[in-house]
Amino acid sequence: MAREYDYYYTCQVLVEAGADGTIVNGNGSVANLGIEGKVDVANFLPAVTDAANVDELKVALQGLIDQGEAVERGDKAKAIMGLRKRGLRGDAEVEALVKQAM
Repeated sequence: MAREYDYYYTCQVLVEAGADGTIVNGNGSVANLGIEGKVDVANFLPAVTDAANVDELKVALQGLIDQGEAVERGDKAKAIMGLRKRGLRGDAEVEALVKQAM
C-alpha cells in the first residue's frame, strides 16, 4: 500500500527492514508494484512529494535529474511547486537541483 500511495521513504524503510516486496495480493499484484501492480518503482517523483527534509529532497531531485525525460515536465512542476508550502525550498543546493530537474 505504501507504494500505491507514493510513500517513497516509508517504502525504503520497509525494504531496508526486510519487507518482502514479492508477496502477492488478492488481485495478483506483487507488493512492490502497489495495489494494482502499476507503480514504477524507478520513478523518483513520489520521492519529491514524500520528502520530509532537505536531505531527502536532494536525493529525490537528483533521482529526477537522472531519469531525464522519463517523467512529464508538468508532473515535475506540480511536485516541485508544492515544496515551498512544506518549507523545503530556499537551500542553494536544492534550488540548483530544481533548475536541473526542470
